[in-house]
Amino acid sequence: MNNEIWNLPFVFGLVFTVIGILMLQSQIRKNNQCTEKTNGLIVRSDLWNREAALMLTFTANGENYRLPFSYSHKMSEGMAVTVVYDPYDISRRSCYILEDARNSIKMGIICIFAGIVFMLIGYGVSIGLFTMVWLV
Repeated sequence: MNNEIWNLPFVFGLVFTVIGILMLQSQIRKNNQCTEKTNGLIVRSDLWNREAALMLTFTANGENYRLPFSYSHKMSEGMAVTVVYDPYDISRRSCYILEDARNSIKMGIICIFAGIVFMLIGYGVSIGLFTMVWLV
């Protein structure tokens, strides 16, 4: 029995759990700040860093916005999306695409679940329920 709980699976699980919690916390903070919705469109721009890049275009508070798009690979040029934004501070960090936010929440939950499983495995190793085998 190895009474040390700070083994590799436990630490790995702890890191994954923290990452998942931070992902969910970030999305919850955005949900609280961003209260307005509008329609947006993903377009291709050849002007971003001299390379073709996807841009998110939308209109908010009577002004047109064009922001660099670096979200989910499931989004493609010409796709209509729902943009949720903070009416007092419209910037890349204070708006998000509603359809992509659902993926962030799923990934956060998956990270937390996987982290808990690895922490349980690490605990099992520490009490002698499992043994760690190192392949050299």
